[in-house]
Amino acid sequence: MLAAVFGGLRASTVRLWLQDGQPWSKGNWLTAALWVVALASHLGYDALVAHSHGDSNVGAATVVLYLAVSLGIQRVIVQLRANRLQPGGPAEISQPRRLS
Repeated sequence: MLAAVFGGLRASTVRLWLQDGQPWSKGNWLTAALWVVALASHLGYDALVAHSHGDSNVGAATVVLYLAVSLGIQRVIVQLRANRLQPGGPAEISQPRRLS
């Protein structure tokens, strides 16, 4: 759940634009800060759970799953936003045509 929330938050900070008909994306300082906070919160949560159960390998075992979920959610959201930017996409704004 935590991974999905942070993935969605990071996706909302990504800037998207069209260049030469292709969508481009770029994160910013907030995207990077959310990465740090997300990883710290995951490792902190795992440390609390591992400490209470006496298992020191919980963080190493779950970090891959956490990253997969977090990156997957971020990618899906950014992809959906990028699809709306593409020419012919559902949110395309028609440009006035110049008559010659």
